[in-house]
Amino acid sequence: MRGDVERLAGLAVAALRLPAREVWAMTPREVAMALRALRPQEAGPPGRSELQALMARFPDGGEA
Repeated sequence: MRGDVERLAGLAVAALRLPAREVWAMTPREVAMALRALRPQEAGPPGRSELQALMARFPDGGEA
């Protein structure tokens, strides 16, 4: 368990560029929320308009 906490703290120091003392003062939930904010938002499936635009740009039956 201690190794996991140390790895998480190291990741937070590197990714968030915070001094170690500030990371150690954070709760695990605060660290997780801060790290989550660095991840790009996950894209969902394309909407109808996006799919229609792709279908118009890349129609089936083209040359292979």
